Amino acid sequence: MPITVRRRRWRTLSERPKALVVGGGLAGLTAAHFLEKAGADVEVFEAGDSVGGRVGTVQVEGGFIDVGAQFIHSNYDVVLSLISELGLEGNLAPLTSPITTIQRGHRYRMAFDSWNVPYLSVKERLRFNLQLGRLLLPRLRMRPHAEWPRSLDLDDAELGHYLRPRVGEDTFEYLIRPLMLSYAMAEPEGVSVAYFARSMAMYLSTKTFALRSGIAALTDALAQGKKVHLGAQVVRLLPDGPRRVVGIEVARGDRREEVRADAVVMAVPSPALAPLYDGWSDVERRFLDTFAYSPFPIATLRLRSPVDDPSYAVLPDRADGYRLSFLTLPQNKLPHCSPPAYLQCYILGPLGAGIIDEDDDTITGRVAQDLERIFPRVSRDVDWVRVDRYRHGFPHFAPGAYGRALQFRESVRSIQGLAVAGDFIEGGLLEGAALSGKRAAKAVSADLGLRR
Repeated sequence: MPITVRRRRWRTLSERPKALVVGGGLAGLTAAHFLEKAGADVEVFEAGDSVGGRVGTVQVEGGFIDVGAQFIHSNYDVVLSLISELGLEGNLAPLTSPITTIQRGHRYRMAFDSWNVPYLSVKERLRFNLQLGRLLLPRLRMRPHAEWPRSLDLDDAELGHYLRPRVGEDTFEYLIRPLMLSYAMAEPEGVSVAYFARSMAMYLSTKTFALRSGIAALTDALAQGKKVHLGAQVVRLLPDGPRRVVGIEVARGDRREEVRADAVVMAVPSPALAPLYDGWSDVERRFLDTFAYSPFPIATLRLRSPVDDPSYAVLPDRADGYRLSFLTLPQNKLPHCSPPAYLQCYILGPLGAGIIDEDDDTITGRVAQDLERIFPRVSRDVDWVRVDRYRHGFPHFAPGAYGRALQFRESVRSIQGLAVAGDFIEGGLLEGAALSGKRAAKAVSADLGLRR
């Protein structure tokens, strides 16, 4: 019987296939990490002056404050595996401080048990849990990121139109809105029911963690030892035929250069990706042109004296005229990690988009009006303010967005030499970014004949 011997061709260092990753956020750095492990020669191009994207940590007064994405949940499979591989497990700590919600002028501890909601009647709680059960029971064993296409049956329904008549106005305002703000960082208006169901399936049965050294420790560790070009603005993808990409054109100041490679991973937000390539199909172009992000500012206030409150976060009553979506007290997130006397104020949704271009003083003034109602006289105790603006803040999964994202993900595979990563094609948040980077690296590795 003849024996077939399979010989693997070993590449020398000079023969290693070259891969370019555009975008130094979590998605891009994860893609670069797995491509290097597979044996590729990888370079990362980041337009900003630092890596991390929406993952950022500021070192202040011997501690840290996270100024972007912050939390890791126990079902974040890819993120947790990276933390373990990079030796950051010792920095992982559970979040135990309470979240406070202000409803009808009273303060309550945020109820993570949907039956234990003191500001709703028994009838309102029953109606809500009945609807929640109908949404979640078919998805109880679903991995919310890896298997999110299983929620496509709910994709075309808008959350407000779907749930308001089913649960009542009070439940929508006083339970669903705080849940969306605290879990999904989004106002409920204009959001797909699929996104709500996936978010609830993800969070209601998981534990929440943070990194003691700040969330940027993850992206910094991923970037360590890699060829990262900062201040490198990619202005276009280099085509070779109608559906083939062979490199990028990079602008550094007044100088432009073409960089060619065997593969390119684009890990930038969809609005930045759309104009870089003329060869998008109709399906791809429709998705890129319609998918949006929710821009928002974060105002970090340094106070002269700490606020006496044990909560990590406070969610004001939007029905009572508050502009703030929520505020956080960083020193209560993890003991002895963040300095005292800081507040962070988030304005999400249309209000955030409406003021993001205002100057720092205007944003601070709007924040101060709400702070006076929550912590009287605190606005007179402000020492200094830092405002961070996220123009590509959180992916906005409007009705139909999940379906279009899945179509885009499938269609873009037909472009030779190109892979796309980003939380906008994997359901959002840190795990979506990391999962998309890993999947992009896997696809490129297969195309280049690398080990995976």
